Amino acid sequence: MEVFNHDGLEIRYRLEESTTPNAPILVCFHGFGGGPQDYQDLVPFLKSQFRVALPNLKVFFSSQVPSPFSRHVEILGHWLTHIREKFKTEHFVFLGQSYGATLSIALRFRFQLNIQFHAVLNPMPFSPFEFVRNHHLRMFMNFGFDSGDIGLFLKTTNGRRSLTEAAKIFRIGSQKTVNDVLHLNDRALILVEKAIDRFRWIDKHENWETWTDLIKSSQAPGPDLFLYSSRDPLFRSEDSVTYARDIRARILSPIPHHGHLMVQDMGVQLFNDGRLFLSKNQIS
Repeated sequence: MEVFNHDGLEIRYRLEESTTPNAPILVCFHGFGGGPQDYQDLVPFLKSQFRVALPNLKVFFSSQVPSPFSRHVEILGHWLTHIREKFKTEHFVFLGQSYGATLSIALRFRFQLNIQFHAVLNPMPFSPFEFVRNHHLRMFMNFGFDSGDIGLFLKTTNGRRSLTEAAKIFRIGSQKTVNDVLHLNDRALILVEKAIDRFRWIDKHENWETWTDLIKSSQAPGPDLFLYSSRDPLFRSEDSVTYARDIRARILSPIPHHGHLMVQDMGVQLFNDGRLFLSKNQIS
């Protein structure tokens, strides 16, 4: 495991070497509440074509002092410079899911990067809480931002149900499937509470209009491929379609999937059925 330190935050990452000489570097950005292990089933498949970089972004959600989305983007921009210099590459391939997908979108428009191919899976919209569809999560998110009030809310039936819904969607405190989080103990629920509270802090303290204005004023093209789950419990399909249009995604495709975490649920199926076509024919 390598460590990159910038401005007081450490990004731990590993780079899986490819079986192909001088292969491009594919950066896999995991989502909120996840980790590099989300891509572990895909790594053997990806290594046939790419050197696979797996950054651990948990520091953005678990550091003692919270930081906004824009700082996460800036730190990742410096990390990519480090990767480019250390591993002697001039271009990248991006694959991101949920919060990680949106980080990759922001990186695309914020920095001058040579991105050969860019795929995003269920990317989080800017100003995400505005678009959350789940009733229980909306209650939790709209209850207030005072931690004492949140504690009182979580003691209610609706509060505990809201926290369980969050755990099911993001798989926080779970193993690999939704069923693993149906019966969470108190310790796991505390982890979920802290994670969602941090996510709320990020949403509240970010100027999302800055990013929408940057994308509108930019001449850069958007991601090559935008995949979204047809029955995503977190965001509506129509909002995903609007988001894809706003970021000028080249190809937009719904996936028959009831969930938010496409990578964990579908894995290599995304490649085998041709939906996620990361191939030499597409990347040049």
